[in-house]
Amino acid sequence: MDNRDELQRRRQAIRLWLTDTPIPEILRRVQRSRAWLDKWRQRFQRKSWRGLRSRSRRPRRNPKAYSARIVRLIVQTRRRLAR
Repeated sequence: MDNRDELQRRRQAIRLWLTDTPIPEILRRVQRSRAWLDKWRQRFQRKSWRGLRSRSRRPRRNPKAYSARIVRLIVQTRRRLAR
């Protein structure tokens, strides 16, 4: 979920960057670090304006999760033993 103010800062920084505003001036106006600006410039270059939205931090997969086959075997065994 994006904080509206933060998204506005990202857009403002990119607009300034696109108009060839010097980097120190951009950083002074949006009050953020050079690393912050570099991150959002890279995202913008890859995905345009949509790239400025925050992404989920949820893991895409769980390497410790059981496979579907193992889960199915466990469920079948439990049902059999419950009878």
